[in-house]
Amino acid sequence: IVGRIDQLDKNLVFGIFQYPQETDRDGFDEIDIEFSRWGDEKKGSGNFTVWSDAKAYAEKTNNFDFSLEGDYSTHTYTRTPESVYFQSFHGHNEQNKINEWTYSGKNVSKSPMPLYLNFWLFRGQPPSDLQESEIIIKSVKFEKLS
Repeated sequence: IVGRIDQLDKNLVFGIFQYPQETDRDGFDEIDIEFSRWGDEKKGSGNFTVWSDAKAYAEKTNNFDFSLEGDYSTHTYTRTPESVYFQSFHGHNEQNKINEWTYSGKNVSKSPMPLYLNFWLFRGQPPSDLQESEIIIKSVKFEKLS
């Protein structure tokens, strides 16, 4: 990513996520890396979230605050049938770690799902600073684990 995702306005949300295509799966079976303070200036701006593949289990989120060392960052996750391992790094490499988190719980999604990106207004509220924002995606890479 190119852009100061650590300094996004509290009303902006930038998401990188896998989500099912079936319309009846809303609210579960999802994996998210999101940058937002969700309208609360005091919240950390980093969010790793796993929504279970069954409605019986709630989502689990790791919220963290960070300050980038420049305009560049890299974000990854590895999904296995038993876990999702998230990482964020300063720069366009995987050397200077910002945060990591492993979700290992019941019902990790096993379905193939497309990857989506979105940049939106939390609860439809305009940026509190009324400034424009831009995020540039330098690259996206998929690797299938054997």
